[in-house]
Amino acid sequence: MSATVYVGYKSNPQAIPDLQSGLLTFMMIDTVNAKIAIERGALKGLLLTDSERYSLLPDLPTAAEAGLPEVLLMTWTGYYVPGARRARSCKRSMPIFVPWRPSRTC
Repeated sequence: MSATVYVGYKSNPQAIPDLQSGLLTFMMIDTVNAKIAIERGALKGLLLTDSERYSLLPDLPTAAEAGLPEVLLMTWTGYYVPGARRARSCKRSMPIFVPWRPSRTC
């Protein structure tokens, strides 16, 4: 049995050529970059690690549907603003991301 080794990249798109060339045998990738790569034919999706199918990739099964019911990994995404301009950027951005909480301060 082969060991799985973590290989760090600055971003998922930088790893895709290494996967295509065979340097990597597989990778876990976020759904946004996966969708782009799958649609252009650069990658083949095997499964999602979430509990439900992703509506934008409806043919991609969940891990449970693929026979791996114990695999469940849900991720989160954070939104960031530059530190030096935090107050100005945050005040401008916060209503876009959190319109239901206008009293939120930055």
